[in-house]
Amino acid sequence: ILEQNQNVALKEPSVQVEELLIQPWEAVMNAKRFQGCSPVIVIDALDECENISEVLKALVPAIQHNQMLGLKFFFTSRPGKNISSHLQIESKASDSEKTHVQNFYLHNVEESLVQDDIKKFLQHQLQDVKITEEQIQTLVNSSGKLFIYAATTAKYITDGDEYEEQRLHDVLDLAQDPDPMHTKGIDILYGQILKEVTSVEKRQTAE
Repeated sequence: ILEQNQNVALKEPSVQVEELLIQPWEAVMNAKRFQGCSPVIVIDALDECENISEVLKALVPAIQHNQMLGLKFFFTSRPGKNISSHLQIESKASDSEKTHVQNFYLHNVEESLVQDDIKKFLQHQLQDVKITEEQIQTLVNSSGKLFIYAATTAKYITDGDEYEEQRLHDVLDLAQDPDPMHTKGIDILYGQILKEVTSVEKRQTAE
């Protein structure tokens, strides 16, 4: 489609939805290429997109009206009126449509459920690191509900090469007094990473 019409990206969102989503999906379904499958389109961080309200204004109704039947959409976003107003589908949809919509609010999920997933993630990411179960649990506790804290911690430790063990202990020291709001912890972690980066650059400059 883009080869045939390179200007399609400049058209209105409603036209883009029609030409880049609805029509191609109809062609795929007619060719029966996805029989027995449920493909999912993930659109992450809506709040970081420009003019996303205009896009949702065209996309959500197309989904609601079953114009892409069999195709699932998974949206993630921080809350915001220009986004939430479009995604409150349950209140607008008919009874038959409501069964196909689920709203999932992370802040309403029990922390223990989130931490179970975080623990599995850390165990996998740090499987080659000399780390005890107790230390894993300390990192889990300090992550709270913030998956980004766990992901940043794991990357920071595993990217350390010969400093891996030292980095692990540095992060564990930071985790001793986790902040109840789970925002101070990530700030401190980033601060530690920046501190090390600048110190390494200074050493390299000196050498």
